[in-house]
Amino acid sequence: MAVAVGFDRAGLGGRLAGPTRRVWAKHDRASDGWLPLWQHIDDSAAVAGLLWDRWLPAAARRMVAEPFAGDETDARRLVVWLAGIHDVGKATPAFACQVDGLADAMRVAGLEMPYQKQMGADRRMAPHGLAGQLLLQEWLEERFAAVTFYIVIAAA
Repeated sequence: MAVAVGFDRAGLGGRLAGPTRRVWAKHDRASDGWLPLWQHIDDSAAVAGLLWDRWLPAAARRMVAEPFAGDETDARRLVVWLAGIHDVGKATPAFACQVDGLADAMRVAGLEMPYQKQMGADRRMAPHGLAGQLLLQEWLEERFAAVTFYIVIAAA
């Protein structure tokens, strides 16, 4: 497998232990197979790095790098990070409870969450994309308290 320059193939999975390795991102109903969230994060980041390195035109890279004083290394780092965290909202109970067997495995590993039936219709009020946006915004505001972050979602 080709790996983008600067991407740590040991990845997130090598740095995680215990319950965090049981959080799921993808589930195949036909086979009951699943992909852990950490693997999805690693894969998404790696693909973004490869696209930046091998596919994105130089003019587009320069445009993305403009806010970084033209530093394409920092721009690439941000693009890879954003691609990696795009599904972080899947770590929330509202998402994780959707597949009973996977949610049970998370509970056995020590992650507490209500059952899907307990959450009721309220679960739909927190889709993983919105939950991820809010979690990321809160994390950024806590980490960089002096800076206010506005996340704009453009309607298609």
